[in-house]
Amino acid sequence: IFGREKTEEEEQADAAWERQTLKSTQQSPQSLPLQPPTIQPERRPSTPPSPSAVLQRKAEIDANFRESMILESTLLPAKLHTALDDVSTLESSMSAVTTLLGAFANIVEEQSEIVGQINRQAVTAVEEVEKGGGELRTAKKHIESTSLVV
Repeated sequence: IFGREKTEEEEQADAAWERQTLKSTQQSPQSLPLQPPTIQPERRPSTPPSPSAVLQRKAEIDANFRESMILESTLLPAKLHTALDDVSTLESSMSAVTTLLGAFANIVEEQSEIVGQINRQAVTAVEEVEKGGGELRTAKKHIESTSLVV
């Protein structure tokens, strides 16, 4: 890039990039490019540039660098603000998830107690049914023994 002047095409591309970036700054700082589009360098002339042309080109590069730094310094606070908002949103989402997990744990604990009660009642019911079956067999034997006597 040193030793040559920008072509009209490069100047137009830089100007379009600056317009696009400034327009984007007003709309959505999240999607802003921080670097201008890359332009393929042209072939260098066979003769070396004059010292004044080199100094002029260096001054242009320095000016472009300063402009891009100024642009970047205006865009970074907006991007930082957006990132901080995203972190804040994530933090609130994590807090909500933690609250839901706590509520879920309480419900599981309550249901565990209820399931335990149901299990104990089922065991008692099985014992009662077995006991009742034994009493029915005993009653059947008594009925059969008294009917033979008659």
